Amino acid sequence: MKQRLFSTWTRNFYSAFAVLFGLKLALAGNNIFGTEGFESGFKVISRFLLLIGNDIFGAAILAALISILCLPWLKRGDGGRGVIITSLVLQVPHALLAVVSFFATIYVGGPLNKEVIELADGGATPVAGEAPAMWSSISHYLGAGQITCMLAAVLVAAGVYWFFPRLAKRLGTRIKLLINAALVIEFALGVLLLPWLINGHLWGIRIHTFGLERSAGIEMGWSYVKPAFSWMRGSNAEIEDEFNLDMSSIVSGKGDRLKSLMAGATREKTNVIVISLESVASTYIREDPSRMPFLSGTADRDGAILMGNHYTVWPQTMKAFFALFCSELPYPDYRSIALINPTIRCESLSEVLHQNGYYTAFITSADLAYDRKRRFFQHRDFDMFMDMRDMPGREDVWGDSWGLDERLAVKHILDLANEKRDERFFVFYEMFTAHHPYNACKEHEDNPLDEFPAYVRALGYIDDRIRDIVNGIDKLGLSGETLIAIVSDHGEGFGQHPGSRGHGAKVYQENVHVPFAMIGPQLAGVRGEATFPTSHIDVAPTILGLLDLDIPCTMKGRDLSTSRKPAAVLFGGRVPGAQKGLVDGKWKYIVEDNGMELLFDLSVDPSEKKNLIGENKDLAGKFGKMLDDWSVFSENLIENYSEIKKRSSCAPH
Repeated sequence: MKQRLFSTWTRNFYSAFAVLFGLKLALAGNNIFGTEGFESGFKVISRFLLLIGNDIFGAAILAALISILCLPWLKRGDGGRGVIITSLVLQVPHALLAVVSFFATIYVGGPLNKEVIELADGGATPVAGEAPAMWSSISHYLGAGQITCMLAAVLVAAGVYWFFPRLAKRLGTRIKLLINAALVIEFALGVLLLPWLINGHLWGIRIHTFGLERSAGIEMGWSYVKPAFSWMRGSNAEIEDEFNLDMSSIVSGKGDRLKSLMAGATREKTNVIVISLESVASTYIREDPSRMPFLSGTADRDGAILMGNHYTVWPQTMKAFFALFCSELPYPDYRSIALINPTIRCESLSEVLHQNGYYTAFITSADLAYDRKRRFFQHRDFDMFMDMRDMPGREDVWGDSWGLDERLAVKHILDLANEKRDERFFVFYEMFTAHHPYNACKEHEDNPLDEFPAYVRALGYIDDRIRDIVNGIDKLGLSGETLIAIVSDHGEGFGQHPGSRGHGAKVYQENVHVPFAMIGPQLAGVRGEATFPTSHIDVAPTILGLLDLDIPCTMKGRDLSTSRKPAAVLFGGRVPGAQKGLVDGKWKYIVEDNGMELLFDLSVDPSEKKNLIGENKDLAGKFGKMLDDWSVFSENLIENYSEIKKRSSCAPH
């Protein structure tokens, strides 16, 4: 009985491990021959022995589960059909999961898990006969290569399972012992030793595996089990004020203060238009200003300013919107405010403007149901909503499951401005163009392995729509009484760093450094670019400050029109492959979800290539403490907002 049980376990272990090992080799190869580049790819290959410990662990667990399920047949002495069917029924879906997780690691920065599945679902209910919102992006990757990879994985799993007994008989006892010993050593290196090497606790060595040590089955299972163990999480955070987090600059001296940016007088009647761009990173505009000449030209325009060192709080749209509207840091895990506390009684930008007599409108070419955005914004005093589902004229323009032609949304915005020209109005316009798969300009056919040209065309298309709005407001005679703010929700990666494809997990510059520009009558006499770090939480207070309206005490950001306070800007990303970080002065600090720390001097290394953590441990420790404080602070505040607000000096309204 024991011999049959061990034989079943061994056979299933090698079947599962063969699939995981092959895909891990492919991932490492992708780092060299794919988008990551030779330098980072070589680092992964040179540490490959550290990457497969969790694959061994995952294969062992799957084999144990299969062996347990096969016990009824083994007890009867039947090692045939029942054992084979049970084994293959679990081996095949495991192989398919491993392949899907392989592509998820390439495209979203980490293997498939609970968080990725929930984010992909997005909470949007498809309209009858229409594809779900994520379909345009997912279908882009459903090609012959992916299907072939799935079939190959299934064949490998089944083939190794079927031929393993015959192969084992041909191998000598000594070779079997060597193979088993190698696997034990690999397990010890990857599962037991690697966490110490990543954190630098053992001999002071720091090993960066770029997150590729994760294994599909382990990551998926742990993501569902982990919440039950959240109470065990330790922290060195010491929160003195439950309602206000200290984000004061650590590196700025007492004499280092911001200069007032805006000198223009406020106007009695000022409309507000906020244009939210999708997935536009400052990186690509700075590389080539001609990609978005109108937006990049705001620095040279009278009555306008470009915040040249601006950061999102999270490379995820709804997280960014929460910060833009409420001037609050987001919840420190992947879930958006719409999932955790959609009725949170922060005092948002739209609420303050509505209370001051503004007609408020939310217009988007995207789907308000996706990521449950409507659940949050329906509590923000909007007089009207218009999205891709109910936008008049949607039947006559191009669109996909993400959104519609932006020109239709621009038309409705200008029509609304004309209709409301005799009263104050606030329009928040959310674009969708530049979201993957970047297919707004459908007349072009690109190499599917090189998506950047399509993205660049999307940037030009977006820039044209910004120009249409600004020029349209001018033609309506409203430019002298309309403040226009242009800001991107987050950036987009194209392999500049390992795992930095698309957006969500990473917080490198291409993911979080985004444009923020303002044009309006309050900026008369102003021109140029501000270079100190600013955050999404600064946007709402600044707009209200320019309108000479009271800024609610709930808002945590700075009014950049008057602020003299240097501050660190904080940002985070979703798991798996998550990073959190901050920028303070010239320094950028990043900590990964496996504990790896990175520190860059952006003044000389804007591409974030040289990690200076070893030379600045004390400074990194202070930065790490601030991020720990944020995690504890925001989790507590957002879950218990009303109670904490009542206890604070910020009296409820």
